Amino acid sequence: MISIEKLKLLNFKRFQKLTLDFDNDFNT
Repeated sequence: MISIEKLKLLNFKRFQKLTLDFDNDFNT
């Protein structure tokens, strides 16, 4: 069973990646 902390971390990393992709699109 996955702990809630792990789920939070995964969601946070996914959100970070989305934000990075968005920044890259915005900068070009």
